[in-house]
Amino acid sequence: MILKLIIVLIATVAFRQPSDSSYTEKSAMDVYAIQPERALQIIDSAEIVGNMTPLRADLFRAFIYSRTGEEMNYDSAILIGERLMLHDSVVENDDLQEDVLEILLNACRLQKDYEPALQWATRLGELYRSCNEETEALRIDAEIGTLLVRIGQQEEGVAKIDSVISQLEGKRKFNELDALIIALKRKGEILNELGWCNEVPLTVQHMLDLLNDYEHHPADYHDGTLREPEEENIPDYVDFYRGKGYAYLASAYASLNEKEKASAYLTLYEQTAAGQNLAGRFMITSTLIELGEYDRVLDIFDEVVQQMDADTMNANYAIILRGRAEAAEAQGRHADASGYWRRYVELSSLLNEQLLQSKAHLYAARFHAQEQQHEIERHREATRRAMQSRTMFGLIGLLMLFFALYAFIQWSKTKRRNRILV
Repeated sequence: MILKLIIVLIATVAFRQPSDSSYTEKSAMDVYAIQPERALQIIDSAEIVGNMTPLRADLFRAFIYSRTGEEMNYDSAILIGERLMLHDSVVENDDLQEDVLEILLNACRLQKDYEPALQWATRLGELYRSCNEETEALRIDAEIGTLLVRIGQQEEGVAKIDSVISQLEGKRKFNELDALIIALKRKGEILNELGWCNEVPLTVQHMLDLLNDYEHHPADYHDGTLREPEEENIPDYVDFYRGKGYAYLASAYASLNEKEKASAYLTLYEQTAAGQNLAGRFMITSTLIELGEYDRVLDIFDEVVQQMDADTMNANYAIILRGRAEAAEAQGRHADASGYWRRYVELSSLLNEQLLQSKAHLYAARFHAQEQQHEIERHREATRRAMQSRTMFGLIGLLMLFFALYAFIQWSKTKRRNRILV
């Protein structure tokens, strides 16, 4: 579990660390979210001075790379993760396997490489079930359902998520409640993506009802499991998922052309923490466009571009260009719309080219890693054969010595008998 990995990394229970060194696991985890490059430098130094084993250092690197939001870093996370999955220590340790599989799943999902993500999710679910962690396995089943939808198997994917929901219903323990809320959240998101907007309200309202019940009766769900928030953090937990629910409802009702309901849920969304930060407001710009609130959308776009500074070679800027084109068309600024559409097409083409280059880099690096692994295996095989040969020659030598000794003893006996006879 990634959450378990974070806690273990911060706690650093497994390794004692010199108090006079700043190159520690905890130091890296303290800064990885805001300074990933610095965290990687700390890990490199910690490995050099002996505060981390090479295996653990690689695990940290993969974890950080899987959370940086850049394609090439996702590639690095995947390559390290694939290498770790072949490591004897990982193969023999279920907890380490869980951590590495979580990293691989997260990196592939964020890279939108859904088929490998489905492969890793399936392996992770099987591992959880082999360890009798059924609730964790059901979490992964909901993830598998989402991935099935995104590779084109819509009905199978939604049915998979529905199966998870039905198995988690009615269990008043936080671990099961949390898994159920996440499954409902995934279903609400997927239904909007598929355009099955009529089904969104029932799904999301169920999630909101569960959140309300948990907010008012947290003691009824207390089970002391790892994911359960401390009492003071319960409002933040509820606010996060409630915000997601309001956003999904606003989007669904906007698509259904029920503008009054969509606006009401947008107002509720804006009262949550997500609705009050720039990333959260950017997330609902497509809904605002459907509602015709172009001035608000353009203001949000301006804020995002200002924060980007000069770094506009990214998918978010492509979304902004498309949104500006749609807004310009709706406002009758056709020349502006044409310019935005042209830039959007050019940027999208460039991003697709970069994605293909990134894939090529990943495949080339993966091929190189496989060649290295094959070379290691060939070397191991040669070493094994040499050991077998030495062992065989040693045994032959021992046998020859045994037979020589036996022959000498027999000869000595015969000689002694002959003397006696004479």
